[in-house]
Amino acid sequence: MPMTGMMGQMMPMMAEHAAAAKLADQLVAGFAAIENEKDPAALKAKLAAHVKLLRELQGKLQGQSKMMEHMHGMMMDEHKKQ
Repeated sequence: MPMTGMMGQMMPMMAEHAAAAKLADQLVAGFAAIENEKDPAALKAKLAAHVKLLRELQGKLQGQSKMMEHMHGMMMDEHKKQ
């Protein structure tokens, strides 16, 4: 694949990385609230929200991994042609 095609794929990848970083920041900030929560019902709700964020982060990271593997494969294919 020409370099321009790969560069075109960088922008979405960078956006996904920024979204994953934002999720990680939300998780870290939320842990302080969880640690300080005394009300069992509120604690359960905060933990449920964290599970949702963790699963979203997991999905984003897995998607990024697949994209990186795909890009690596394209680079190797291009290298073999030369």
